[in-house]
Amino acid sequence: MKAKTAIVGGGLMGTTIAWHLAQRTDGLREAVVVCEKGEIGSGASGRSSAVLSQIHADIKLAGMARDSLKFYAGFEGRSGRSIGFQPCGVVTLPGKLTPEERARFLEQEAAYEAIGIRLELLDAEGLRRRVPGIAVDSDAVAVFEPDAGFLDPERAMAAISALARDTGAVLRTGCEVDEVLIEGGRVVGLETAQGRVETNQVVVAAGPWARSFLSRHGVELPLRLLRTHQHHVARPKQCADGTAGSCPADPTDLSQTWIRGFGSQHVGREVLERDLAERFMDENEERPRHPVIVDREHGVLVRCEPARDRTRVHDIAKRHSEDVADPEVEASSTSHSFDAWARAALERRLPGYRGLATVGSDVSWENHAPDDLPIIGEVEGAEGLWVVTGFGPRGYEFAPSIGEGMAQLLSGRPVSAFDPQRFTPSRFQVRREDAPAGRRAGAR
Repeated sequence: MKAKTAIVGGGLMGTTIAWHLAQRTDGLREAVVVCEKGEIGSGASGRSSAVLSQIHADIKLAGMARDSLKFYAGFEGRSGRSIGFQPCGVVTLPGKLTPEERARFLEQEAAYEAIGIRLELLDAEGLRRRVPGIAVDSDAVAVFEPDAGFLDPERAMAAISALARDTGAVLRTGCEVDEVLIEGGRVVGLETAQGRVETNQVVVAAGPWARSFLSRHGVELPLRLLRTHQHHVARPKQCADGTAGSCPADPTDLSQTWIRGFGSQHVGREVLERDLAERFMDENEERPRHPVIVDREHGVLVRCEPARDRTRVHDIAKRHSEDVADPEVEASSTSHSFDAWARAALERRLPGYRGLATVGSDVSWENHAPDDLPIIGEVEGAEGLWVVTGFGPRGYEFAPSIGEGMAQLLSGRPVSAFDPQRFTPSRFQVRREDAPAGRRAGAR
């Protein structure tokens, strides 16, 4: 098979790039091919918290996150496909702020507002209004992003990959890449489990597998690969006083089911199931019980998952993360020590979760560059070999901007979606060296 561009990895970045690129090419003459060794989104992309926050120390990164949030907010209206977008807001608790830190935030708030990002600095009283039942000290402060929220990663992956196919991209599953073929310092194709792909452009968007995959080809990326943990707790019911907890359900309360597209109209689930046509059922979403909580003081991220009737607790402090060489897809359970720590941190901040059942746990992976910025660009010494990796936990925040920018780069057009020089692999002096025979792809 011949392709204009071949993409290694069918996760969020790979499919998003394929979708944007396929819109700019002729699918018959300039095919875009995605090679995924498993199923689409079966790696870290499908396990992500998929939180959409715009808070970044770097204002340019904040602008990219803002653009992505706008993209997701209008996605369902443009495409007719659900990604489970929930604009419930994001509350960030930074711990105690000194007067100097508070002044710096106010300066930053003005800079954010100048690029169209709304932020609110909440005191303890304001925070309790936003998150009924939250446990905070009287001098607590928090940052609230009213427009932010999260996606359902599985539905987002299904929607984006479907649009990529509809636009003309070819997505091959069960198609493990054995080797990137390079001759005379230039890419000439891929050798895969499903045969050879002739192409002059290869994008490695293999997520947690990127480092080891490229190492076999003589490209050493300075990435730290972390195995991360997630704990799941039964979602609390909404109490009559507005707090979230284990209070008994009120069978007469019809306020908990929200129909997307019906504005503020609320109806009971039994009414939905009886009276709404089947084609509307995918549009039904329950509101999260509370905003996403980014609790930097206790080191956890908490977000509701209405579609799974649970709440996810993620270790953002990396206290229980482990450095690993390669991800292990089958290793899907967490340790008892992590589960106990996560529940204790959750209950300290949100006491309404006390007594609710544990409903599972999971692991995922994160790639981190030394400067905590993504690595995006062409590899020196291998013309046509591109790498897109190093997003840590924030891939969903950047994916639309990265997809558009990579399509611009690969088409030889000026890049407006991000600054290529800021993310270039050359900042770490990354280049391809001839790999020893025992380390080449496909070597056994």
